[in-house]
Amino acid sequence: MTIICLSPHFDDAILSCGGQLLQYRQAGTPVTIVNIVTRTTSQFYSSRPLKFKAQSLDYERKEEERQAISLLDLQSEDLALMDAPFRNPRYRSYHCLMGAIPQDEQTTINKLVNQVQDIAFQLKPTLILAPLAVGQHIDHQIVHQAGRILQKEHP
Repeated sequence: MTIICLSPHFDDAILSCGGQLLQYRQAGTPVTIVNIVTRTTSQFYSSRPLKFKAQSLDYERKEEERQAISLLDLQSEDLALMDAPFRNPRYRSYHCLMGAIPQDEQTTINKLVNQVQDIAFQLKPTLILAPLAVGQHIDHQIVHQAGRILQKEHP
């Protein structure tokens, strides 16, 4: 038995189902978190009320994830898809970041499905966990949609 957990951002898998992943590991089941949207640019990004350099955010996210997977004895892979506000300027508006998936994101979804299928071919998982995208964040919705496509071949 092997588990793959699709995590839109570095912290999503740990925050949403870290306890479940730990239970799998304690039972001896290998778990690999596939982090999807993890790349930023070095440009200045303003997010009210905070302002930060995307480059430092990128480093902090990676370091937090490294510590969490070490603590829980998990494996991880990074697909390095560009974070939504850096992928397309339309996502710098909260309304668009939380809105419906635009049609042109189908290419992103298809690419993601192919990348996860390659990983699944290597790991042969018995289960792939994907986010429900309850908060409607565009990156979460894209990963959710990829999970729905993947379920045709994987539980």
